[in-house]
Amino acid sequence: AHVLQPATILEIGVRFGYSAAAFLHGYSAAKYIGIDLDTDSYGGVKGAINWAKKITQPFDAEFIVADTQAMNSFPG
Repeated sequence: AHVLQPATILEIGVRFGYSAAAFLHGYSAAKYIGIDLDTDSYGGVKGAINWAKKITQPFDAEFIVADTQAMNSFPG
């Protein structure tokens, strides 16, 4: 993210938010949107997205709890 300096970042599959934090620490001016189902299914941990929200609080980060396989389009 530091090299590319993206205006926005869209991540599908946030879980605990460690990639989100890495992106945002690399380029803190980016707007981050993360989508996650936040479920125990598919190897996830229910409630993990709450940790992602906590560790990305200082940044412009938005989280959407949704099933991306059922979405017709993505934000932006």
